[in-house]
Amino acid sequence: MNKRIIIILLFCCRAVIAQLKPVAKDDSLLNSSKKQWLDPQTKPTQKAKALQRIVISYFQNQSSTDSLAFYNDLYLRYALQHKLNTFIVDAYFQKVNAERGKGDWIALIKTGLEALHKIDSLKISVSAHQKSIIIDEMVYGYIFLSDIENAVSYTQQSIEALQKANHNGANNLQISIMYLTTARAFGYTNDYLTSSRYLDSSLVYINQTSDVLQKHYILNDCVSIKIDLKKYAEALPTAYQCLRFFEKNTNIRGLTEIQMLMGRLFLGLRKYDEAIAFSKKSIEKIANTRILYRSYETLYHAYKAKNQLAEALIAHEHYIEFKDKLFNEQVANAKVALERRFAEEKATVLLNKEKAEVAIQKRYRNYFIAGAILLAIVSAVLFFNRRLLQKQNQEIEYQRDTIEKLNVNLEAKVQSRTAELQKAYDKIKDAMQRGQNLERRRMAADLHDNLGSLLTAISISLDNINPQHLNHREKKIYSNIISMTENAYSEIRLLSHNLMPEVLEREGLPQALEQFARKLNLNQKIHFSVKINALPTLSNVVSLNVYAICLELVQNIIKHSKATESTICIFENCTILWVEITDNGKGWPNNQHKGFGISNIQTRLKEIGGQLLIDKGYSRGTKIVISVPLEDDKMDKPEFI
Repeated sequence: MNKRIIIILLFCCRAVIAQLKPVAKDDSLLNSSKKQWLDPQTKPTQKAKALQRIVISYFQNQSSTDSLAFYNDLYLRYALQHKLNTFIVDAYFQKVNAERGKGDWIALIKTGLEALHKIDSLKISVSAHQKSIIIDEMVYGYIFLSDIENAVSYTQQSIEALQKANHNGANNLQISIMYLTTARAFGYTNDYLTSSRYLDSSLVYINQTSDVLQKHYILNDCVSIKIDLKKYAEALPTAYQCLRFFEKNTNIRGLTEIQMLMGRLFLGLRKYDEAIAFSKKSIEKIANTRILYRSYETLYHAYKAKNQLAEALIAHEHYIEFKDKLFNEQVANAKVALERRFAEEKATVLLNKEKAEVAIQKRYRNYFIAGAILLAIVSAVLFFNRRLLQKQNQEIEYQRDTIEKLNVNLEAKVQSRTAELQKAYDKIKDAMQRGQNLERRRMAADLHDNLGSLLTAISISLDNINPQHLNHREKKIYSNIISMTENAYSEIRLLSHNLMPEVLEREGLPQALEQFARKLNLNQKIHFSVKINALPTLSNVVSLNVYAICLELVQNIIKHSKATESTICIFENCTILWVEITDNGKGWPNNQHKGFGISNIQTRLKEIGGQLLIDKGYSRGTKIVISVPLEDDKMDKPEFI
């Protein structure tokens, strides 16, 4: 008995030693590479090669993902620092390869895009084949995040570049791989017909190479697609061909894949014993979640079809277990995809916001520069005139004793000259005001002519639609569009009148308000009346701002008051212009302090020194009182351009 135990222990020790030998060999290579990297006498190229061996060693052993990530970054930084172009490309490939193996799809896409950008920005000379290897890894990130559009876009670009550089069929293998990746992208979205077409293209190119292993991997995918399309009889010869090849070459990955597929294939053909046999074989040799999920699914349905309920129950438990694992992976990928899209959309919104802010700042800067230039010109003119006047006064003072008899005439000349300067100053001031009025007129004309014409064209186009041919929902949408177009046209007319009403130019404030009320009474349910007592001549600034304030308040009454009558009363008392606007609506909300255009009204009142009062004690609706002081220097004759 003891002898048997000793023999068994000897066999176990031999097995452990046999497994430790390659590990010891790998550790030896890893340690020697680290020593070479740390040796200060090592040349940069040799150091890069040492880092390359360290990264490959950690990737193959899969012993420490943290160490792999550390040396990957170190390898890439060192290659970029010393501008070792060949190693830069390899470092990026090693990094995307590791991130794909880890399933970090966001990092995989980010690294792949960074690699492509570096290759272009540093003008690194790489072949289409080298570039496509990085793209192929990166595309799997897009596939698992369900971004098929980007995945297919990059594979198509890579295929085109490979075909252009495909001298003597040198890129046939890589072209075949890129077609295979594209097929898998469409297969991931269950678009099996499109996936099948790309697999056919992949086979065309792989058949022109000597890579038999890759060919049978592609044939495995062909079998899978045909099973999904329920073409079981058509898939059977190809499946047996792949099975014989992988059994002969002892390729575990390909063998378990085809055994799982043959289990599904025989299940579709209702040959349940064969389906069970192949599914069991695929389970024995691999721990891949997807293969285990498919194999147990086949076993469950096969046992159930044979009425072997106990075996079906066990298979169903495993099937649900691996299905949940795959589902959790898909949920995690979907979450990552949503987070990525949210981040991209957020970045786009911020970028657009920054662009808009820059445009506004640029526009204000231009206004400021123009104003500064104009102010500088005016200041220069005034300064020059002042200096000239000072010089003349000095000459007068110097000659006062000698020309005392002419003093009265000289004083008259000085006063005349001062009046001329004041007149010139007034002209400059009037010119600035004319410029503002001219700009208001231009903006009003642009709004009325351009947007008004566009809305009229839209209304005419809508009139050509016969509502009788529309269903109920479309009629409702049609009515809403008509209503919104009419509202938009009314808003544009109000805005253009607000900027520069023509009647205000010609006849003054009272006539402008009366005409405005008449137009409103033609189209609104609210009746507006205007009462204006005899007014003094108002300045153009006061007239324009009072008119604009009345329009703003009338708009508020139309939109919010639910009134049937409104009165605008304007009179002058003790050099103060009073404006009272009342309505019989629902009244002003007690907690409403801003909104309804109040900030715009206050800005205009500030310009002319006026004040606003909302009479909240008014019981019959809303009463708003505005007072504007009429100073002597502001009561000049209004003049518009």
